[in-house]
Amino acid sequence: MRQITSLNNNKVIFKANVSTVKEAVQLAVKQKISLDYAYLRGADLEGAYLFEVDLQEADLRNAYIRNAYIREVNLLGVDLRGADLQRVIFRGAILRGAKLEGTDLTGADLREVWF
Repeated sequence: MRQITSLNNNKVIFKANVSTVKEAVQLAVKQKISLDYAYLRGADLEGAYLFEVDLQEADLRNAYIRNAYIREVNLLGVDLRGADLQRVIFRGAILRGAKLEGTDLTGADLREVWF
């Protein structure tokens, strides 16, 4: 059983009977669950497919997100400091106010991303 908690108050945002955080996140996305303020620091989301999800103000510091496909995701104010975003494809993502210090964007496709 994996759960995703809120950065604000440590309450459970989403709970699923899966073995990895990546599976929990993808299931939450599939079910259209908002992950605003989600605490995902250090999460392994390699190869994740994130489409039309709210991750506003989420904590993704030091997350491993290589080879992910991020499409039309609200990343407004998300904390990505130290995250590994190598070979991530961003399409129509909102990154306004995102914290990217120390983030590796090597090979990321940033077309349609607004800075």
